[in-house]
Amino acid sequence: MPEIDGFETVAQIRSRFDFYGSVSMILTSAGEGGDAARCRELAISAYLTKPIKQSDLFDAIMTVLALRDQSAENRILITRHSLREAPSERAAASRNLHILLAEDNVVNQKVATKILENWGHSVVVASNGRKAVDACEKERFDLILMDIQMPEMDGFEATRIIRAREKDGGGRLPIVAMTAHAMKGDMEKCLAAGMDDYISKPINRDQMFSVIEKIAKGGEATGNSTPVSSKDDEAFTTEVFDIAGALEIAGGDKAFLKEIADLFLENLPGYVARIREAISGEDAVALEGAAHNLKGAVGNFGAKRAYDAAYRLEAIGKKSALADADRLLKELMEELSSLECAIKSALPE
Repeated sequence: MPEIDGFETVAQIRSRFDFYGSVSMILTSAGEGGDAARCRELAISAYLTKPIKQSDLFDAIMTVLALRDQSAENRILITRHSLREAPSERAAASRNLHILLAEDNVVNQKVATKILENWGHSVVVASNGRKAVDACEKERFDLILMDIQMPEMDGFEATRIIRAREKDGGGRLPIVAMTAHAMKGDMEKCLAAGMDDYISKPINRDQMFSVIEKIAKGGEATGNSTPVSSKDDEAFTTEVFDIAGALEIAGGDKAFLKEIADLFLENLPGYVARIREAISGEDAVALEGAAHNLKGAVGNFGAKRAYDAAYRLEAIGKKSALADADRLLKELMEELSSLECAIKSALPE
């Protein structure tokens, strides 16, 4: 709004009047980095983007009123994503699924498992395509979320093996690809390999919810549930660390965001060591895989500059053109240092 924006309006009302027990909600046309932290600072209960459906606004109002007696430290910020996770909505909308998550990145494993378990699903994790194939031999699943690029056996090959085995045993297990690219060519390749649908990474909770709900209700995947992006970095809104975007991925749970941030920082030296080893050994394939893995982890924090730096190393590995590898590694290290400082500043111990 002109002159005084919504945050400042709430701040002035809080400072001048006794509104104990009242509820404040922010409606905004475009979110910015730091908005979620500002909401918590001002005890704002909900943060919603416009345009907003009448049903979503109603659900948000009812939810914040139901939660207003909770202490501030235990109260989550209500967003359109957290509304999708309301237990009553989940119970009415779907059945619980037994899901195989084929994903090699430990940070992405943590994020996806938390989201799925919050929605009432049970999850088994396989760290590569070969383990995913083996897991399907040992137990029955309702759905596979299949990362495309994994070590030992990628998602395409794993899907082809599973589909070939189904010809003998009958039935068809829904397989949803997870890809960091979401280009038209990727969609076609996924469908050609026998996958039913795909979602993009970093994880978009609404997209994942939509695809899984369709399967949970017994519907067939169509291969077009996810909007196709023309750019790898479309999900990012800030340069170094988008805490508001990261909180959305974490479902508004700052404690969980801190948990995955700590996991990322703990594994960061290993990510970098694999990239250095690939460069020193002039192993283009290993460089592509190591940079891709780091890029996937960085994606959870909306870190555009670090993401782009990892992507450039991945790209030269894919092209087997390593002449600029040392220079690009130096750029990556600078961006990772900035990201680490930003995370530690925003999420202190």
